Amino acid sequence: MITLFRPWLDSIPAQPAPKPDAPTQTPPGPVPVQSAVSRPMPPLVTVAAKAEAEKNIRAMSIVNQIDTVLQGRLMGGPLEKAGIRLQESPEGGVEVIVGLDKFPTVDDVTDLAIKKEIRAAIAEWEQKYVPGA
Repeated sequence: MITLFRPWLDSIPAQPAPKPDAPTQTPPGPVPVQSAVSRPMPPLVTVAAKAEAEKNIRAMSIVNQIDTVLQGRLMGGPLEKAGIRLQESPEGGVEVIVGLDKFPTVDDVTDLAIKKEIRAAIAEWEQKYVPGA
């Protein structure tokens, strides 16, 4: 996190400490606001951060990896607030949580849109993280 904030912190000019015997100055007037279009913000996620996230996902279990892909797919979409997540079952399989409902397998999910989104996340995971897939 520090490496992400460092460039921003370094761009803030340091304010000199006032001298104890110096007369007080009136603060400067308001600074004109620049258009947000004229100077876009740099992306917060750098290439190094993406590489770190990639390394972290490979350290997770397969179910957690697929759930991470699923959460990324759900973000900003119509199913984002549905409370969909995947977790490992005690038997080593996958359980699907949808809000307060728990389904023992993906096939048991009753909502077809949710089932389709989970299957799409699995396919995306296979493309990204399964060698030779």
